[in-house]
Amino acid sequence: MTDPQPAWYPDPNDPSRAGTPWIWVVVLLPLVPVAALGLVDWRAYLEQTLAISMMDPTSPGYLMQIMFPGGTGWLVLLGLAVNAAVLLFAWLDWRVLVSRGIHRPFHWGWAALALVVSNGVYVIGRGVVLRRRTGSGLAPVWVWIAVQVVGLIVAAFFTVWILGLTFDVLFEQMPPLQTTSA
Repeated sequence: MTDPQPAWYPDPNDPSRAGTPWIWVVVLLPLVPVAALGLVDWRAYLEQTLAISMMDPTSPGYLMQIMFPGGTGWLVLLGLAVNAAVLLFAWLDWRVLVSRGIHRPFHWGWAALALVVSNGVYVIGRGVVLRRRTGSGLAPVWVWIAVQVVGLIVAAFFTVWILGLTFDVLFEQMPPLQTTSA
């Protein structure tokens, strides 16, 4: 009888096992809705919102108009599609890590918290687990942090811009002030 060949075990410290293309998609995907904000005609949105505020709430079509004024319903659908894609790509990432022999990688199911909190739960959890298992894997965490900072900066500029646009639209819709001379 011959002795069986010794089993090959993957090197747990091999940093090349931690990187997959799917984690980068998970990290960068939240930029899609941010970029999509530039595709909305915000002036028309604000004008329609103001017109809706003057409508009778019992009129037909009021509910649909108040839910998605200015055709912004596609932004909601885009956000849901991005969250679904985050789940899919987190699963693909987890599957590749398992096939590379990573012992108990951070489970992809945590990416479902992207619906409530952020996709950062999966990215950070994955980074921590891979750091313990392989000694590497934190690069996606740092890029995710950079993406969040970019998102906050864009949100700050967008907020200031939309506030100015809101006042422009409101002042255009206001009747002129009547002055009385004594």
